[in-house]
Amino acid sequence: MNIKVLIRDHLPLKFVDINRSSNKIIVAYLSIVNNLKNSTIYLHLTGGNMRKLFLFGALFLCVLLSATILLAGGKREEITAEKQVTINYITSEPQEVETFERIIAIFEERNPNINVEIEGIPFGEYYTVIKTRLAGGDVDVFVAGPGGVMTDVVEGGYAADITGQPLLNNLYIDDMIRQVITFDGKIRGFVLNKYIYIVVYNRDLFDRYGVEEPKSVMVSFEELKEIAEAFNRKGLPPMACGLSEAWASGMLGQTITTQVTYPDNIWIQIETGAEKLTGSRYRRVAKAMVDFSDAGILDPNAAGTTYDGSISLFQQGKVPMVAAGNWTFVSFQQMNVGSFVPIAPGVKTPVYQSMPGNIFCVNPKSPKPNFDAGLKFLEFITTKEAGQIFQDGTFQNTTVKGVQVDNPLLKSVDDLLRSDYPTTLGLASSVQNLEIAGILDEVDTLLLRPGEKDMNAILAEKQEMIDDILGK
Repeated sequence: MNIKVLIRDHLPLKFVDINRSSNKIIVAYLSIVNNLKNSTIYLHLTGGNMRKLFLFGALFLCVLLSATILLAGGKREEITAEKQVTINYITSEPQEVETFERIIAIFEERNPNINVEIEGIPFGEYYTVIKTRLAGGDVDVFVAGPGGVMTDVVEGGYAADITGQPLLNNLYIDDMIRQVITFDGKIRGFVLNKYIYIVVYNRDLFDRYGVEEPKSVMVSFEELKEIAEAFNRKGLPPMACGLSEAWASGMLGQTITTQVTYPDNIWIQIETGAEKLTGSRYRRVAKAMVDFSDAGILDPNAAGTTYDGSISLFQQGKVPMVAAGNWTFVSFQQMNVGSFVPIAPGVKTPVYQSMPGNIFCVNPKSPKPNFDAGLKFLEFITTKEAGQIFQDGTFQNTTVKGVQVDNPLLKSVDDLLRSDYPTTLGLASSVQNLEIAGILDEVDTLLLRPGEKDMNAILAEKQEMIDDILGK
C-alpha cells in the first residue's frame, strides 16, 4: 500500500520512509517542521505488518496535520511559544527591592515570556556602577538621578525617547518633573515619586524625656534650638546626620541654602559663574549653616557618621531626631515617628525643598526584544495597581494617578506637597556638572560639622576648585 501526501511543490521532493520504528515518525515530524513552507513531502509506507503500518501512517498524518495548522500562512518562528526574554533592572535604592519584587511577580505572571532580574546597588556606589554597566550593555531598565547624572545618561544615548507613550498618561507630571525628564523637547523617562528633605523624630523619645513635640510641619530655628537644648540637658544628642558623606550633608545644607536664597536658585548661578561662593549672597548661606552647626542641634560625632550610621542611631533610640528624607519612612514602619522641615537661621518665609525622585529609563541600545519587554515593564509600573504597591511598600508618595494615601505619615507629606508653602528644586536637579555638584556638597559638609571651622578659608578653597572647572 502506498500513500502520497502533497504539501507544496516549490522544492525537490522530500521522502519520508516509515517502517516499524516510531523514532522515524519523530524524525519525519522534525523534517516537516523545518521544510513544510517550501517542500513537497511524500509519505511512503512499505512492507511488514499492514495493521502496524496503517497505525503508523495514521499517526504520521496526524502529526503532519498539526504541523500544517501551526505553520499555515506564517513564518517558521510561529511554531514555537513566544520567546523568553530576561531583562535586567538596576536601582540605586536597595531598600525598594523587596517592594519591586512584589510588583515584578504580578508582571511576570501576566507576561510569562518576560523575566525581570532586579538588582539594588547602594546609592554611594550606584553612579560609578551604572556607567560601567550601561557601557557593557547588560542593563535594560534603570534609574538615574535628575540633573547631571541624567544628562550624562542621555548624552551617552542610554535613555530612550518615550514621548507620547501611553504610560505617561498614568502619572502626575508637574512643571518641576517635566523640567528634569525633558531633553531637547523629548521625554527620556518618568518620575515615580517626589523626595523631600526633612527631619524625622521619635515621638516616644520626646514623650519619655518630657520634650514637647514640634508644633508645626515647619519648625523655626528658635523652636528647634529649644528642643535641642532640652535633649542636651538630659544627655541625649539631639539630631543624627551622616556628615561623613558629602551627599548626606545636603539634606540639611541644601534645605538651608534654599531657604536663605529663595526665590533664586543660587546653585545654577554658581555653576554658570554668575555667583561665587565667596560672594556676599552665598556668604549669607554659609553663615546660616555655621550658626546651625554651632547651636548644639547636631550630634557632636556627626562628622564621623555615615548616612546609614545616622539611620541606625535613630532606629536604636540613641538620638530623638535624624536628618533624612521621606524615602526613609520605610525603615521606620515599626516606630512611632513624625516629621518636619527645619527653617534656617534668619529665615522668615518657610520654604521646603522637594525633588523629583529617580527617573526610570529604558535603554534603547538593548536588543529589541529586551527593549520592548523593558518598556512593557515600565508601563506596568505606572499602573494604579503597581503604584499602590510601590507607595504602601516604600512609604513614598507616588506620582501615579488614583493611588490612595491612608498612612498618617505619608499623608502629612502629601499635604505638604499640596500646600501653599513654596518649594524649589534641589542641588542634584539643578546643577548639570557633577564635579561642581560634588564640591557644593562638600561645602555643606565642612560648614555643618560641629566644632571649629574657618568659613572664609573653606569658601575660598572650594571657589578656586570651581573656577578651575569653569576655566576661569
